[in-house]
Amino acid sequence: MKNPTSSSSKSLLSSLAPSFDLKFMLVGSPGAGKTHLCGTYTSGPIHFYMVDPGGEKTLRKLLPDRPDSSPISVDTFLRRDNQDYQSLWNQLQKDAKSGFFEEMKEKSGLIVFDSMTSIMSLITDYVEKLSGKSPMKPGDRSGFSQREWGQRSSFATELIRVINDIPGAAAVCTHLKRTQDNLSGNIIESLNLPGQLSDSAGNWFDEVYKIKAISKKIRLIFHSDGSFDQAKTRTFEDSYKDFQRGEMALDQIVSAYFNGGKF
Repeated sequence: MKNPTSSSSKSLLSSLAPSFDLKFMLVGSPGAGKTHLCGTYTSGPIHFYMVDPGGEKTLRKLLPDRPDSSPISVDTFLRRDNQDYQSLWNQLQKDAKSGFFEEMKEKSGLIVFDSMTSIMSLITDYVEKLSGKSPMKPGDRSGFSQREWGQRSSFATELIRVINDIPGAAAVCTHLKRTQDNLSGNIIESLNLPGQLSDSAGNWFDEVYKIKAISKKIRLIFHSDGSFDQAKTRTFEDSYKDFQRGEMALDQIVSAYFNGGKF
C-alpha cells in the first residue's frame, strides 16, 4: 500500500505553514469604522474594490499615513460615475487571470470589498438594465418578476463564492439593517442585504465581526450582543475588544489570530 502522503495533492497538516488567509465580514452602520479598520492593516499591501461613497472618503484620509512597504491601491466603482456591476465583475476576472491575487497573498496582502451592500445596488441596477424592468414595482407587469429577483440573487451568490476562492485574505464590509420586532418591540440588526442573503451571507465567511463606534473608540464585537446575532468567530473567546481611534487595530487582530486569540 502506498504511503497516504506520497501523492502530490496531499500534505501533512503539520507541514502547512500558517498564513493570513482569512475571509471575514465586517458589519456596521455608516461611519462605524469599517473602512478605517481595514486601512489599519500594515503587514502587507491593501487593495480596495471601492463601491461605497462614504468608504471612498475615509480611504482618502488613510492614504497619506501608509508606510511605503504596505501601500493602498484601489479600483473604484461608484454609481455616481455610472459604473455598473459588469465593470466590477470584469475587473475581478482580469485580476484573477493576471495573478494579482496570488501576488497579494505572497506579500501578505489584504483584498477589501467595500461594501457588499453597495455592490448589491450595482447588481440590482444591472439586472434592471438587462431585463428592462423596474425593481420598485413588484406587483406591476413592468416590475421584477421571480426570474429577475432570482437572477439578482444568483449574481450576488456567485460573487461571494468568488471572494471566498481568492487566495489569501479578503474582507467584505457590509452595512447593518435595523428592524423592530412587532411583538417584543426589540430592535433586531441584520445584514443590509436583500432576501435570504440578509440571513445567510455571513455563513460563507470564517469570521463575522460587528463594528460599533463608541466615542473615540472602535468596538469589535465577536459574538452575539443581543441585537446582532450573526457575529461569529473561531478565534476569539472574548465578546468584544475596544480599540482607540488611530490604533493599528487590524494589525492587532491578525497578531491575535496567530496567537491563539490573545491580544
